[in-house]
Amino acid sequence: MKQMDVPEYYISLSLILLFAFVSFSAQDLNYTDPLPSFKCVTNNATCEALVGYVSQNTTTFGHIQSLFQVKDLSSLLGVNLYPPSTHEDYIIGVNQTVKVPIPCRCINGTGLSDRIPIYTVAPNDTAYSIGTYIFSGLVANGSNPELPGLVSYQQIIAANPIMDFLNLTIGTKLWIPLPCSCDTVVHYAHVMPPGSTLDQVAAEFNITSETLASVNNITDPSKVKADQVIDVPLKGSVLQNLATPSAADGAVLKKLISTLSPVSGWYGSNFCIWSGIICTSNGFVKSISLPSRNISGSLSPDLNSLSQLTTIYLQNNQLSGPLPSFANLKSLREIHLDSNNFTLVPNGIFSGLNLLRILSLNNNPHLSPWAFPAELTDSRILVSFQASNASLMGPIPDIFDSLTSFQNLRLSYNNLTGSLPGSLYKTQMQNLWLENQHMGLSGSLDVLAEMRLLKQVWLQGNKFTGPIPDLSNNTGIFDLQLQNNLLTGVVPNSLMSLPGLVNISLQNNKLQGPLPAFPDSTDVTLGTTNLFCQDVQGACDFQVTTLLEVAGALGYPLKLAEAWQGNDACNKWPYVTCDASGNIIRVNLSKQGFSGTISPALANLTSLSELYFDNNNLTGTIPASLTTLHSLKEINLSNNDLRGEIPNFKSTVIALTYGNKNIGNNTNNSTVSASKKTPKKTSKILLAALALTFSIVSFWVMLYVLKKRRHNAKQKEDAEQWEGFLHLAPDSPLRFSYHALKTATDNFNVLRKLGGGGFGTVFEGNLNNTTKIAVKRLDCLGQGRKEFLAEVQTIGSIHHVNLVKLVGFCAEKVHNLLVYEHMSNGSLDKWIFKTNSRDALPWDTKRKIILHIAKGLAYLHEDCQKRIAHLDVKPQNVLLDQEFNAKLSDFGLAKLMDKDQSYVLTQMRGTRGYLAPEWLGRKITEKVDVYSYGVVVLEVIFERKNLDCSEESTLIMQVKTKIEENKLLDLLDKCSEDMHQNFEDIEMAVKLAIWCLQIEPARRPSMSTVVKVLEGSVFLENIDDFSLTSPVTYGNPTLEPITEISDSVLSGPR
Repeated sequence: MKQMDVPEYYISLSLILLFAFVSFSAQDLNYTDPLPSFKCVTNNATCEALVGYVSQNTTTFGHIQSLFQVKDLSSLLGVNLYPPSTHEDYIIGVNQTVKVPIPCRCINGTGLSDRIPIYTVAPNDTAYSIGTYIFSGLVANGSNPELPGLVSYQQIIAANPIMDFLNLTIGTKLWIPLPCSCDTVVHYAHVMPPGSTLDQVAAEFNITSETLASVNNITDPSKVKADQVIDVPLKGSVLQNLATPSAADGAVLKKLISTLSPVSGWYGSNFCIWSGIICTSNGFVKSISLPSRNISGSLSPDLNSLSQLTTIYLQNNQLSGPLPSFANLKSLREIHLDSNNFTLVPNGIFSGLNLLRILSLNNNPHLSPWAFPAELTDSRILVSFQASNASLMGPIPDIFDSLTSFQNLRLSYNNLTGSLPGSLYKTQMQNLWLENQHMGLSGSLDVLAEMRLLKQVWLQGNKFTGPIPDLSNNTGIFDLQLQNNLLTGVVPNSLMSLPGLVNISLQNNKLQGPLPAFPDSTDVTLGTTNLFCQDVQGACDFQVTTLLEVAGALGYPLKLAEAWQGNDACNKWPYVTCDASGNIIRVNLSKQGFSGTISPALANLTSLSELYFDNNNLTGTIPASLTTLHSLKEINLSNNDLRGEIPNFKSTVIALTYGNKNIGNNTNNSTVSASKKTPKKTSKILLAALALTFSIVSFWVMLYVLKKRRHNAKQKEDAEQWEGFLHLAPDSPLRFSYHALKTATDNFNVLRKLGGGGFGTVFEGNLNNTTKIAVKRLDCLGQGRKEFLAEVQTIGSIHHVNLVKLVGFCAEKVHNLLVYEHMSNGSLDKWIFKTNSRDALPWDTKRKIILHIAKGLAYLHEDCQKRIAHLDVKPQNVLLDQEFNAKLSDFGLAKLMDKDQSYVLTQMRGTRGYLAPEWLGRKITEKVDVYSYGVVVLEVIFERKNLDCSEESTLIMQVKTKIEENKLLDLLDKCSEDMHQNFEDIEMAVKLAIWCLQIEPARRPSMSTVVKVLEGSVFLENIDDFSLTSPVTYGNPTLEPITEISDSVLSGPR
């Protein structure tokens, strides 16, 4: 037969070849005669083939290494995708295929394996079953699955003293003459059936008639006879074409053809020779491999019927539509569907995949939002899961306890939320890519410290908080990307000492302490937006270092990182008071919601006289080192969860520890008096002196008060109230003078008016001609000065990214003003009620705004220290910054208004078109905000006002009607292609709005549930009952409202 000259090596497989076989004794392995082998073209070449070995009994990697004489166990583990740390006694089950690397050499035209295995005959073995099922070949580069029939039974018989190949003696040791070739062509000896032609044979094996004629020296194809042996040169996957194709699998592939664009090489009745199809020895589809073929269409759901399917390679095509279910395909090992246009991942699609090792769905941006498939716990030997840019939403479930072989997790550019699962440390994770989540992963990075096999970690572009953990045990990390998060604390020395670290990026965080010093071999990006104490390397100021240790004991809270900046703790650091000499004398961290412990480092602040940690969530013990503070006068640690004994403070120290149920003797030690006994005589003299002094001072004070009372009584009252307020709230909003705000707003010029409502008028201002602010001049203030300041403190203490920040206030005589941050893009109504559709916001922006409003309300209702119902949710009270991030304004102002004025009360209770039905007489709860939110969502989507004089009905009723008529698309802007392309997502948002608009408040969701739905962590249930009504409208602005509104609804418990 003629050989074809081809450059690549390949494992030659054949059933009928012309070999020179010799007699061989299994007991004597000293070969003198030529060994049976395959012909090869490239002389003096060496290569490595992969042999697939299917054990008929339970075995181990160590046994296979010995059987095949593999020199290096790690190479055997590597080609099977097992980590190098896998023990040689790792159990391999029955019928599990193991890839074995076999060195080959090609000398004088003969291919010979350098490793000749010995096989011990087991019960029910025949020479045929050994050659067909136990040993199988793989293409040498490992890109395709194993192929059956590596050795023919004729070769086994010829190489061993076998008299009856059907009845082998159990325990006999047989030499398995593995073929080995450095070519890519396998020659199959085909017997011409009666009546067949050379063209038919060529079509069956997917080669040209000219090639067949040339290889076989046939000049006249018409003269080929029946039973004539034809040399068929086959490329790629070979021997599977010798099996009889499964009719059931053939039917599945025929359906697949109908859903795909024409695939070259898919014709003829024998699908086992189709391009990209590999079959088992009994004719079932084992692999579909069609990467980068520009194939379009969808995948047939019947793929689930390919019971022997082990691998799917369909990456880099144009496939679309829903993914078929792969559930319970017990043989499936690899799924590669990257870079396509699939639209849906059904629930439970990957359940029951016990042998799955690789799942890759990267770059499928058109998928509908889907959750992390928790059913992957069925795939206990899973090594890699990748789904970057694939619309994955919600949290990563904590399911990695059983995935102990897991190594690679790539889920970048998605909408994942929540924290890193604590069970990740139980895997063998090497590469963790979770960067740039749209909503942002959050929480700490502590679990990284236990993931000791990590090599590459990409977590940038999220919302991780807290310090960078100690990574001293992660010596394999070479690339660490942590930029664009909210990380705080000091960069640990262990990070700078990692031996293999090549790249690290830390910019755009809130990192503190000294500027880190990495070795020259590390490429470092620190940026300029961290909060290092100074811009050059070197230690921080002693007091700064001490306070950072205090913050470290509290977990480096973000609030402290943003507050304590620079290298001088006495330079306007909040929560800290210094004396004239620059020594810290007071630290006040009360009522901050901090957790953690009290740092013993506080003892280093030797001038400290007052320490307040009360009303937090602190644990641990009270450091004994605090007793060494000689200037300490008062320490308040009440209302925490401290334990242990109270240190023995000096008798002059007032130590408050009540409200700590696990602390020792707290009743007796809650207050330590500073008084001491003195002799009676000394006491009388001292009392007389004090009485005389007091009388003299009182006389002069009385004269001063009488003289100045009329002039400054009011000023003194204000000052006393403000000073008391300031003492109670060291982090309170800034106090502005009326003159300063009058100047900033050009005397409240009407040209600077931004808007107005029931609470007052808002003006744009400029502080020092640089900083823009928004100044709200309050009308109808119904409270005294003290109550007003208390309410300002309440509102000013509320900090959330989706709430407009109160930066200051003014309270002078009749002038009461609030100062807010300026929002450059103004209020939402100016963007959604435009007449020009070309200026319409894209859906991604609208969706972001809807989510931000929900987050702001959820925080007010459930998370802030004093729960607040907004009571006036509408587009005019939603402000947008430069990036169209949405923030709620006017929250908490209801309590500042006079309840006795009916007009103001009507305005306070909301705005016409947004009022929930219960305003007409039922008890008011925060669910009125949920109703108003539903109205706003519809207005944002459809860019129409709910109440519009030009319309016959409200927007709510129009939506209800269109949904019932299945014509919701009619309400969308017909000129907006973007809105129509995102209709499925928009339809979900409309259903969510309907849920919020239910008549009965109890049927409306909480705002935290709304957030979860929008983030994809909670799926929206079908809303079939449209129990809707138009919002309450006030036909008469002087309507006497009859609904009682409790203080707790307005601004939480007092």
